[in-house]
Amino acid sequence: MCIMKNTPKFLNLLKSYFLNRTQSVSLTITDKNKKIKVISNKLNVTQGVFQGSLLGPLFFNIFLNDIFYSLDNSHNENFELTCYADDIVLCTYHADPDQLVTITDQILSNLSFWCQQNNLSINFSKSKYLVINNKNVKPLKLKSPIDQVDSFNYLGLILNSELKWCTHIKTLCSRLQKTCYLFRIIRNALPPEHIKTIFHSYFQSIVRYGVQFWGNDTNAKSVLLLQKRCLRIVLKMKPRESCREVFKKHKIMTVYSMYVFEVCKYIHKHRDESFIQNSDLHHYNTRRRDDVHVGLAHPSVLVMIQIYNKLPSELRALTHTKFEKKLKILLSENVLYSVKEFLYPV
Repeated sequence: MCIMKNTPKFLNLLKSYFLNRTQSVSLTITDKNKKIKVISNKLNVTQGVFQGSLLGPLFFNIFLNDIFYSLDNSHNENFELTCYADDIVLCTYHADPDQLVTITDQILSNLSFWCQQNNLSINFSKSKYLVINNKNVKPLKLKSPIDQVDSFNYLGLILNSELKWCTHIKTLCSRLQKTCYLFRIIRNALPPEHIKTIFHSYFQSIVRYGVQFWGNDTNAKSVLLLQKRCLRIVLKMKPRESCREVFKKHKIMTVYSMYVFEVCKYIHKHRDESFIQNSDLHHYNTRRRDDVHVGLAHPSVLVMIQIYNKLPSELRALTHTKFEKKLKILLSENVLYSVKEFLYPV
């Protein structure tokens, strides 16, 4: 604000960006094999942030900035708000279902009030709520017309009511099966080098997305089988031919290698601020003093810490950039068909 007060030219620049904007709709109609382009009358744009501009995301973030402060005024600590562009996720939690309904209704009421103050509205037809619990809970009766679902796709990850990844992996495998069929079609039409490039940039990128969350699930074995199938198609191998040495030769990570890589990369990057090391708890010169402290962690987090502690101490002492390079080489040379192979090598 201080900068804006002292620079009238900057204010005039912002005014020129927002004011005197118009919009119209363009439609192409085919009539008697002729294409006719029709454009509607122009209407003035009186609110909103304009899409397609470089400053659009910045002004949109500024526009949504005070939504967090407006909800914090409710003095309720049993909720968290997460925004990604125009997608808003509201997480409320309580052990008592009745209290959970009360908290959720209160936060939704505050959110609706903020939207009204800012000329916005909540699209309840696209809004869903998911109850995450390990017990069978009756559907919550919220005041807002929001439907309850058993699973929900958020940013490409499918969450279910039990926080299990079976639904996500099933959907992922369906997508990978279609990708395998695609490679079967194009493998004879393109050079092998191009096929390998497409394999890494398309197939492997699909597998890699969010693997740090679901990579240790028991159903991840089906993803490994599809990796093998696609690799056999790309390299024109026999249906039952072993792929372990092929993974190693071409430096291709299996789904379990990707999981170990992403987990170790995350812990190494956030080790100092998000994790406790044994050296923080005592000053004895033990063999495990530089390990990340396990403590009473969630089983999934416990496995992640065990994987990171399994790495050589010389590797963990490297800077983050060098750590990633060395870890990628290590995992390329040691093909993993399960997480246990990394934790308990033969």
